Amino acid sequence: MTRIAGIAAALMFLCTTAAATEAPERADVTATTCAELAEGTELDRAFSLLFYYGYLAGREGITVIDPDAVPGHLEAVRDFCNANPDSSVIDAFVSALQT
Repeated sequence: MTRIAGIAAALMFLCTTAAATEAPERADVTATTCAELAEGTELDRAFSLLFYYGYLAGREGITVIDPDAVPGHLEAVRDFCNANPDSSVIDAFVSALQT
């Protein structure tokens, strides 16, 4: 399995079933809450998780990503969001990437 396929598989593993809602045409990615992310479809959540991972990497100047660490980071994001649904997704990623 390629690293990209492994990351995609990890994303699908982390996605939980939630009610599907229509995504807004525009969204402030810094204000999106964990609860709002959970309301999306599996595909929306998987796309969003990849987006946020890249967004935070760019924001923090991270140019090297360890693909073996990605599943653990995404699990930490999921755990943070489950415990803090009113927190922003950005806060979940910041917390996860500090572990």
